[in-house]
Amino acid sequence: VAFRAARSLVLTQTKLQRYSEAETWAGHAEVLAGGMADPGGLDAAEGHYLLLEEYVGQGDLEAADAQGDRAPQKRVDALGSDPPLTAAVLRSLGRVYLAQGRAREASDVFEQSLAVWEAAVGHDHPTIGELLTLRGSALLAMGAPAEALGLVQDGLAIHEATLPADHPRLAVDLDALSEILTSLGRPEEAELAKQRAIAVRSAKHP
Repeated sequence: VAFRAARSLVLTQTKLQRYSEAETWAGHAEVLAGGMADPGGLDAAEGHYLLLEEYVGQGDLEAADAQGDRAPQKRVDALGSDPPLTAAVLRSLGRVYLAQGRAREASDVFEQSLAVWEAAVGHDHPTIGELLTLRGSALLAMGAPAEALGLVQDGLAIHEATLPADHPRLAVDLDALSEILTSLGRPEEAELAKQRAIAVRSAKHP
């Protein structure tokens, strides 16, 4: 009962944007869960995952990284009973790593997230497209544009098939594609991708 109350307070305080209080209750929930039958499972770190997602959304990568450290990989491994949550946690960690310049770690985490999502929803799903582009960006940052190209092209193709023509995800894909093509010394194609991204954004916000 005490654990459930602490976990509920994490959610409540996060929704109220009282992040310091939410972190305190996340710590309490973790300690309480440590005395339960499965201290290595999701419940022990759920509050930290919640805050991780929130901080990534705010762009506070330092705070997000701290929450990721409190929710170690063994607990991510224990999330198999809830694949979308597993993939969401891994995707958030990957974004933190990518923004911090930890491209190899980001690529590895995005690859894990892709495996979880594909097992749950198949390949032709918008989230798969997003993760392919994210991993492509990580590979580009690692100096592997040729490998990144196929991933981003695949991600773009999925989004073109599953999302409206003016969806902002398409612009993100096209921007990534433009960067990769520039890195590969294909400036004309890079410019075409860039102009397509501009057109998508203009259609959404004329």
